[in-house]
Amino acid sequence: ECPHSSSTPNIYMTDAEYGHCCRMERKGLRYILALPDIPDPLNGGIVPAHVRYFHNGCFVQPDKVDEMDTKDVYLAMYGSVEEHVKQMLHESGLMKHFLSQVRGGLESPDRLAILDGNGPGLLHECALAAEELDIFRIGAGVDARHAGQQPNLRGPAWIFFGKDHRSPRQNFMQKRATFRIFNPGGIGTSEEIFIALTDLKTLAVLPTPHIFVDPGELRGENAHIWDDTDRQIQEQIGRGTSLDWIRRCCHFVDSYDQAAAIIHSFIADPVQYWQSI
Repeated sequence: ECPHSSSTPNIYMTDAEYGHCCRMERKGLRYILALPDIPDPLNGGIVPAHVRYFHNGCFVQPDKVDEMDTKDVYLAMYGSVEEHVKQMLHESGLMKHFLSQVRGGLESPDRLAILDGNGPGLLHECALAAEELDIFRIGAGVDARHAGQQPNLRGPAWIFFGKDHRSPRQNFMQKRATFRIFNPGGIGTSEEIFIALTDLKTLAVLPTPHIFVDPGELRGENAHIWDDTDRQIQEQIGRGTSLDWIRRCCHFVDSYDQAAAIIHSFIADPVQYWQSI
């Protein structure tokens, strides 16, 4: 049982603590996180007292452990924590439409799961859409309460890292993701993009589509939010300091429909995709 006070559970792990839990799990030890009734700072209300099992690297509701083991198509969702982005996505229904479209195009829809940063803004909208559509979701959060970012304590599975331990959180998402979706975001999302591309370059992960989405419904008359990122990658290729196949794994699109089509195309024939890059 993880130590906690009566009001604030100690759910934020250091790199060393997380590594220890993973090693002990591989040896057959099961950690149980016992949570009291706690206020839900993001969704409102109270999160009722419950327990979670440490399973496959995160804390999972006991009745969801077996379901989690059936998932092998993971969308890693990155994006802004700002509330106005969530509101635009919610009012337009774009996130729900995207997740529904991706699932609908899979031969085995129950394979799909979502990974997100388990925080506010776009990440919260992603969580709400997944819950409404009954899509399994893992939240991988970092303690950013000092910056006004509240954690999402709901959902079937989650893991939280301390504010000085962003690296294991990113590694957690990278090692599980099948597809990486970079939605409209800011500085934090930019950091996550180049960590992901570094893992791609070093072949720490399989070469799969990295999709950069900025739908016209959100940006209006503005340029694509990731245009400068694309130019930077192409400038590096032009100077011979980066590899051109990495750019061919990056897909800059104007709609979630285009993003879903790229995902379905890869799943239908990954060998053809790899040959094309």
